[in-house]
Amino acid sequence: MPAPMNVCQGRNCTRNGSPLLLRDLEDLAFGCIDVKKGTCMRKCGAGPNVKIGDGDGEDVVKVTGLRTFEDIENLLRNNYQGVQIKPLRRNLGEIKFRIRREQDFEKRREALEEGFGLIEGKDDDPRLRSEMLVLRSHHFLETAAESSCTDALAAVDLAPGFTEAHLAVSDALVARDGQNSSAVAALNKALSSTVFGLNKDAIRKKVEDLENMPTTTTTKSEVQGPMFREWRVQTLDRINHNCVKITLQAVSPVIEPPRFDMWHVDVKATPSSVGKEVVRPYTPLSSKEDYKNGTLTLLLKVYEKGAMTPHLAQLGNVDVLQISTPVQTLDVSEYSRGVAVVAGGSAITVALQILEAVSGSHPQSQVRAIVCYSSMKDILCHERLEALHRKCQNFKLAYQISEGVAANQCKDQGWVRWDSGRVTREALMRIPSDLKAIVSGPSAMCDTVGGALQKLGLEVVPLDGDPANFTDIVDDDDSHSNVCCSCVVS
Repeated sequence: MPAPMNVCQGRNCTRNGSPLLLRDLEDLAFGCIDVKKGTCMRKCGAGPNVKIGDGDGEDVVKVTGLRTFEDIENLLRNNYQGVQIKPLRRNLGEIKFRIRREQDFEKRREALEEGFGLIEGKDDDPRLRSEMLVLRSHHFLETAAESSCTDALAAVDLAPGFTEAHLAVSDALVARDGQNSSAVAALNKALSSTVFGLNKDAIRKKVEDLENMPTTTTTKSEVQGPMFREWRVQTLDRINHNCVKITLQAVSPVIEPPRFDMWHVDVKATPSSVGKEVVRPYTPLSSKEDYKNGTLTLLLKVYEKGAMTPHLAQLGNVDVLQISTPVQTLDVSEYSRGVAVVAGGSAITVALQILEAVSGSHPQSQVRAIVCYSSMKDILCHERLEALHRKCQNFKLAYQISEGVAANQCKDQGWVRWDSGRVTREALMRIPSDLKAIVSGPSAMCDTVGGALQKLGLEVVPLDGDPANFTDIVDDDDSHSNVCCSCVVS
């Protein structure tokens, strides 16, 4: 094994960046050379300094003034001729050297994107990706704690033995929500490491501080809310007389894929017709995997007098939207017995996501849907519902068509039935009494169906937890977007 490197962590060298140099050398020489935390070498004015070898024998070499990446390369070239650093690790090492020292947020973000671009599609060295995720976690620690936490946890999954990843998890958990017990567990995991360059005294002090930190019932992420990022319109298609489908592409790489089975995003814009910032939540038509790959598809009803949807409906493929990181809508674990969804129009996106999530997580559960449209030509996403039926034999669907069912459409086809007119009490009574139900759609429909369900003796609780109020709702306003729904607790 080559002689170890001891990176001075004395006060003067620390001021000159030796902690960063220690990380640089650990990453660059990973698997080839042991890198340790060293003591003062009495070369304080020339630091940061590295001693090659242990002790003070004649074979020990002291290298001073390691301030650039070129200095690091010369250190390795002159003292470790037999050590071969792979080109990818070397190139990534140079980028990481810049990232650790860059003070400008945007320049650091650009360097991170450059680094991730180098390892794109190269899955043979998960440690490299883990190292990059740790750096990105640090980058977003103060501005996007949720993203920071996601990256840190992913880094641990890729390289469970990587001590810096566990430290990043602890920092991110504390930044996100003061999650003391999990943060302490991550620090203790790091303390169990045998890495030479670890400052265990500092970690123990962190553990002590966290254990003495007062707990809170409100997480920081709940206070800060989701982070918004730029997404560019790729296509905009009119689906029927009042619905459009918008496909967007992430402007920068996605750093926080959805962690939930039932989720939505907030869209932020300043429509000229309103003259102020408007935020609306929408449940995507696309999947979690699509989002992870940088694609997001929204299906929405355009309200003529709405504040947001007329603006979205006229966007072109050069326009950019501010879209939040994913937000959890509901917890799928609460629907182990199954779910019934009553949805209207573009709220089919809510229905699809919930039905697919519940049937996927609880395959034996009962899954029911009542989907309402004005006419047969307005029906959306029937092929997705057919695919769901093929996967879940316990799925049953009923269409309610206000203007009437087509003559060639039989009333009952086993798993799907077709009924003319609006939702009736008889249709709602088909919902099994032991299921929870969700109502989503135009506000007037939610008003009518919610009231009918209350009369059937079911307690209707809106998602925000306030008492249900099914009065004074106007159906020409898009403030009730396709996430607005009420949960019926049986």
